[in-house]
Amino acid sequence: MDEDDWGGLTEETDEHLRAVTEMLGLWARTTRRDVTEYRKVAQKMREVDCAHDKGGYGIDERDWKRAYGALRVAGYRLITSGFQMEKWHKVHRDLRGKELVTSQALRTLRNTLEHLDEAEFDWGVVRKRSGDNRHRSIDSLPGGRLSLAWDPSHSEHTFGLISVEKLDQRASKLTWVDESREYLLWEPTEFDFGRMEEGYDDDVLDD
Repeated sequence: MDEDDWGGLTEETDEHLRAVTEMLGLWARTTRRDVTEYRKVAQKMREVDCAHDKGGYGIDERDWKRAYGALRVAGYRLITSGFQMEKWHKVHRDLRGKELVTSQALRTLRNTLEHLDEAEFDWGVVRKRSGDNRHRSIDSLPGGRLSLAWDPSHSEHTFGLISVEKLDQRASKLTWVDESREYLLWEPTEFDFGRMEEGYDDDVLDD
């Protein structure tokens, strides 16, 4: 975690900053959970796709579509939580007088996904609707389009654009930002290990 991201939260009296810090920690933990889920679903998609290509017994087109549908949803959730984490991180840094360079690619993809209902679908590719002369987030994607076709590279890049590993790395640095430094740096003593082995209920009176 960046040293500047702590700031003595146990002594912090600014309730707004405390609330922002809690939101940052919440979305960082949510992002990490969504990374885990995305990788699990992506692994399932790879297995189904491989079995389908080999004509595996019991794997049909519906199984493939279900697996890829789950991957799309998992990708959408990950991009949403990652965007929220970065947004709250920027607010947190701004309040403490620190700068943060945010990912324009993440914002662009998030906004594109949020407005897919306003776009036009054509054989696994999404583009801006014909006749729409307004600037849309999808215009800023490579080629001005979003590909929804499956590719093995999507296992580590949501919608082929955002690195899952980089999102995980960012989130891991902020996972416990709303905890105190003392809590995170605490290490048990020999006495603590002894208490752990015996149990911590030795001061509890039996009825």
